[in-house]
Amino acid sequence: MGTGTSPRKGRFPSPVALCLTWSGEFARRCRTLGCVVAVVGTGLLRESDPSGGTVCRVDFSPGGGSIPSRRCCRGIPLAFGTLLAGTASAAALSATVPQDGGGGLLPSARAQTSGLVVEKSVDPDPITIGEQAFYVVTVSNPGDRDAEDVTLTDEVDPRLDVGEPGPECSVTGRTVTCGGEGLTVPAGESVRFRIPVTPDSGLADGTNVVNHAEVTSSTPGIPGDSTQLVSQTRTLSDVEIRKDGPATVRPDGAVTYTITVVNHGPSDAVDVTVQDPTDGRLTTVTELPAECPPSGLTITCPLGTLEAGESREFTVTLRADPGLADGTEIPNCATVYTGTRQSDTSNDRSCVSTDVVTDTPTTTPEPTTTPEPTPTDSTGGPTTGSVAPPPSESVVPSPPGRTEAPEELAVTGDSHRGTAVLSVIGAALVALGTVSLLVARRRAR
Repeated sequence: MGTGTSPRKGRFPSPVALCLTWSGEFARRCRTLGCVVAVVGTGLLRESDPSGGTVCRVDFSPGGGSIPSRRCCRGIPLAFGTLLAGTASAAALSATVPQDGGGGLLPSARAQTSGLVVEKSVDPDPITIGEQAFYVVTVSNPGDRDAEDVTLTDEVDPRLDVGEPGPECSVTGRTVTCGGEGLTVPAGESVRFRIPVTPDSGLADGTNVVNHAEVTSSTPGIPGDSTQLVSQTRTLSDVEIRKDGPATVRPDGAVTYTITVVNHGPSDAVDVTVQDPTDGRLTTVTELPAECPPSGLTITCPLGTLEAGESREFTVTLRADPGLADGTEIPNCATVYTGTRQSDTSNDRSCVSTDVVTDTPTTTPEPTTTPEPTPTDSTGGPTTGSVAPPPSESVVPSPPGRTEAPEELAVTGDSHRGTAVLSVIGAALVALGTVSLLVARRRAR
C-alpha cells in the first residue's frame, strides 16, 4: 500500500490512537511481522503487510478520515511503550497477590506464617520394588514461639509394608504416629523422622504410591500443616544362569547339560526366557524338559515369572555326531533374558565346552620271567640226566686217619659265577684228597 492510500478503518471509532512503525525514524515501513497499530480506547486498528511495503495510517476521527503516518507523533511510541509496561506489571502484581474484600492484602500474605511446616521425601526415589525404602519427614517451626505437643500422623500407602520406625513413633495398621505429648519444637528449629517401608515384590513397575502426612501442635496460635507425596516404584532384579555339562564325550555319545536359573531379587523377574543355540554339525537334540518345547536348533525355554529368591533347574540332552574326530570341541552357551530391569547382567550367560575322545584299544604287555640258574656237575659243566645236589651240599672227603666230619660249605648263590667257582674248588679238593690217599698207601707198604 502506497503513501497516498488511506489505511483500512478499524471496526470501532477511535477517539485516541497511536501509530507505531518499525523502521527508520518511527514512521516509514513495517518489516518481517507486519505493521501493528495499537489503539487505546474503544477500537483497534491493525494493518499488516509481510512484504514490508506498508505505510501505517491511524484513523481516530469520527468521520473516518485518514491521517498520514508523517503526522504521527514520534514521541508517542516511547510513551505508549512505557504505559504498556507499567500496565502489564500492575496486572501481573494484581494477579499474583491475593486481596481481601477491602482491596488490601490477605492476612496470610501480609507477614510470614508462624505455623508448623511439614516436608517429606523418600529414599531411594523411585522406590525399588521388594527393597526397603525410607520416608524422611521433617517438621519445622519457622515462627517465633515454641510449638508444644507436636504430633505427626503419617498414612502409608496400603501397597507398602511398614517397618519399625523407631522409639519416637508407633504403628497402628498403616498409620504411623510420631511425637505427641511432650514433644516440643523450639522456634526456628525442626525435628526429623524416618519411616521404613517395603513395597511388595510383585508390584508392577511404575506404580504410583501415595503418602499423606499431617502435623499438629497444642500451642494456641500455631497452626499445623499437611503434605502429600506421590512416588513411583521401579522393578529391579538380578537373574543368574548356570550351566553344567561333561568334559568329554565319545562319538555318538550323549551330552547332558544341567541348567539352573536363579532370581536374586529384590523384585520379581517377569518374562524369564532361556535360549540355548546348538550346532547341528556337531550335535543333535534328543531330549527336552517340559519347560522347553521343540524349537529347532535353538533350545528356547520360557519360564514366565520368577519371584525374588526363586530358582528353576532342568536338563537337556544332545547326542554327539558319530563321525566326529578325536579332539573335536563341542561348545555350548545358554543365555537368560527377562523383561525386568536388572542390576547385574554379567551373569546372564553360561558356557560349557566338551571334547570328543575316540575308543583306542590298549595292549597289555606280556609279563617277563626271570630265568632259573642252570645246574652244573662237579667239573663245573651242566649236568645231564639226574640233577646234582646244590653246591651247598657238596662233601669233601677227609684225609686218612682223620675222623673229622665232612665240612659243609655254605653257599649263597647270589650269582652263577659264584656257584661255578665253588664247584671248581670242590672238584680240586676232591682230586687233591685222592692223590694224598694214594701216596699214603704207597708209603705204608
